[in-house]
Amino acid sequence: MEKTRIRNEKEKTMTLFKQMAIAISIMIIILLAFVIAINYQASKRDMIENLYETTVNNISTLSTKLAESAHDNALLVSTIDSEFDSGYYMMIDYKSNDGKNDYLQEDKDPVKGVPSWFIKFSNVQLNSVSADVLSGWDMMGVVTVSGDTGVVYKSLYKMFLNMSYLFVCSVLIFLMVLNILLRFVLKPLKDIEVLSKNISLGKFETITNLPSTLELKNVSISMNDMSLKIKNMISSLNNNLEKMTAELSRDDLTGLEQEQTFNTDMKMMFIKKQEAYVVSVKISNFGEIAKNNTNKYVNRFLKEFANVLNENSENGTAYRFYGSVFAMIIKTSDHDALTATIETLKESLIELGDEYGISKIANIGVTPFNLISTTESILEFANIAYNKSLEIGVNEFYIRDKNDLAADMLVWKKQICNIIDNSTFNVSYNNQVLSMDGEQKLLIEEAFTSSTDDNNKTIAIGTFISVAERYNKIVDFDKAVVKQVIKSIKESSKVNGVMINIAPDSLVDTHFKEWVEEILIENKEIASQLIFSMTAYGCVKNIDAFKEFITTLHKHGAKIILKRFETKFISLDSLKEFNLDYIKLAKEHTLDITTDKSKQSFIESICELSKLLNIKVFTENVNDEEEFEKLKELGVHGASIKDILKYDGVVTQAIVTYCMDQIEDSIVNMSIMTKVNTIVVEILQNMINYGKDLDTDELNSQGSIEVIKDQDLIFYIQSSNILNTQDKEKIEPKLQELQSLDSAAIRKRYRELRKSGENTHDKGGGIGFYEIAKISSKLEYSFEKLNADKYNFTLKVRVESKKKKSA
Repeated sequence: MEKTRIRNEKEKTMTLFKQMAIAISIMIIILLAFVIAINYQASKRDMIENLYETTVNNISTLSTKLAESAHDNALLVSTIDSEFDSGYYMMIDYKSNDGKNDYLQEDKDPVKGVPSWFIKFSNVQLNSVSADVLSGWDMMGVVTVSGDTGVVYKSLYKMFLNMSYLFVCSVLIFLMVLNILLRFVLKPLKDIEVLSKNISLGKFETITNLPSTLELKNVSISMNDMSLKIKNMISSLNNNLEKMTAELSRDDLTGLEQEQTFNTDMKMMFIKKQEAYVVSVKISNFGEIAKNNTNKYVNRFLKEFANVLNENSENGTAYRFYGSVFAMIIKTSDHDALTATIETLKESLIELGDEYGISKIANIGVTPFNLISTTESILEFANIAYNKSLEIGVNEFYIRDKNDLAADMLVWKKQICNIIDNSTFNVSYNNQVLSMDGEQKLLIEEAFTSSTDDNNKTIAIGTFISVAERYNKIVDFDKAVVKQVIKSIKESSKVNGVMINIAPDSLVDTHFKEWVEEILIENKEIASQLIFSMTAYGCVKNIDAFKEFITTLHKHGAKIILKRFETKFISLDSLKEFNLDYIKLAKEHTLDITTDKSKQSFIESICELSKLLNIKVFTENVNDEEEFEKLKELGVHGASIKDILKYDGVVTQAIVTYCMDQIEDSIVNMSIMTKVNTIVVEILQNMINYGKDLDTDELNSQGSIEVIKDQDLIFYIQSSNILNTQDKEKIEPKLQELQSLDSAAIRKRYRELRKSGENTHDKGGGIGFYEIAKISSKLEYSFEKLNADKYNFTLKVRVESKKKKSA
């Protein structure tokens, strides 16, 4: 919206060059026109006066001739005709005293060669001249004549054409000279304008050829100073941020990289499709070691343990996750070489244990890096290998073979390609980014895709993307997602931006870029709401293609966000090259933001740098109002509150399981987690059982459900789905009864129903509502009529935490 406003303001203004050119041109044109008009009027006046004098001089001769022929009417007429044919007169009117010999000769024909509009414009008015006709002393009559104005019109028209030609030539020559002069005079201003634009784009250059005009020279010097100061400021910020990043990514005690760096390195391997092994190393009985020794002793032991890992990670990196948990990435495809490395590591650790008198020091689990898996799954397999090593014995290791990879590539190919070809995936919207003002206005939400395999199990999005990339289906998938998002925006009348994730392979695909350009032109009315998202680790695959893609988006009003920004992938100094609209920081940067001073300094510096580059900074997974206010104080433009659960789409048993997992991962308070999970499961089962299609009465297990908590740790579960009149009439009496009962009566009624067996869980709309009411503090509902037989059923449940523990 801001860029649209600026563009509209530019359309209402014009350059200084145009303003000066127009103003000077108008002045000169008016001056030339004024001079020509004066010359024209003077010439016209002289011509009329000369014609009048000639007419006066000629009338005496005419009156003499008429006097000689006054007594012979035929001779009189012949004389007048002869004089009139000479072309000097427009009119000759003779009036005899006796009225018998009156004669009038007048030329009323249009002037040849002169347009009628010019005659009307010139409007030459010539006074007539009269003279007495005397024969001796006798008065014979009076003759009145008018000069021929046709001569004047012809002369004036010829002069007008010459003056017009001269005027046009003069104006054209003047405009060319003016253009050259103004460009020469205003060139320093153009240089200043270019410099200011470059500064706004993050290109801090200087003007080398200073102008000779004193005022412009001073302005140019000031602009150069400002550019250099900003450049030095950004350079200083970059250096500070690089130091902060390095400090934040390393473990203070051991100096090893932390878990967030491990996740980043794993992302890079997914991008580069590298072959490697992931190693899980855990110190045995670390609790006892820490309990029986001093902190100084334990810290020295941990440092030397870390040194052993470092010394044996020649082809990779060692990491400390927390406490006694370590990991390694060893980049090799040679199983024998890997085995030798792990064997050496094992012996080195045993030697360390001997030095400290520790016989049981560590076990090691190793698993192959799997391109079609996720970081979480690979770590899980590494832990499985670790557990296998425990079964083998003390200080042993176990290496999973590549043949142990669970996923069958051919099966994945068939399932995922079928999902993409038929667009049978769901798109929901989550990770809502709220503005930092008092209203917390919704700025952006992210389009989230989900799908299930043939066994109705949710496919991990990382696996889905990896398989789609391997079999060249990722571009088709991204196109399908963009189409669904555009359709959703139009149908729902969304006014906020929608973030659409784009895969690196789509970014470098020429046909995809052309397709995006076409679809933005077709949907230009909502183009500004489309925010294409690229992860920081995704765009490094082809920086030039990323820049071209940004240019294409901006050309048609769409926007770009760099998601999960980390300086390890893109240096802060290179940010200015991309012309980004937004960056979204990785969630690790805001973890414990209210207490971690290093992270506060890092985010504040990022925000300062981004303001200089006109980039808005977002963060994600804000836990509470305190974190939100802290980020606002640091200069963050918007943040997403951590969703406990947000789902909109087709509901299957796999989705039910997915929702339960999300709740279990997000809520620490076991009592609250159990209550929320129970309510969510009941609601989703009801959607499966009685959800209906809007246009038909067919079963359509689709709806939306959201679980959120407010700053007072009160949980809200809100759902919405479509049902028919028959289901409404079945459900509404139960809900009305529940709202009329207090908590004790609800529990009593629930026990009665359980004993009687009147209602069951398996058909929907049964005892489930009573169970929801029993464990919640408030229940609200509504039925919105959609057509003759369909209603949108909305249910809102409130669950309070008595202890108000953090979730």
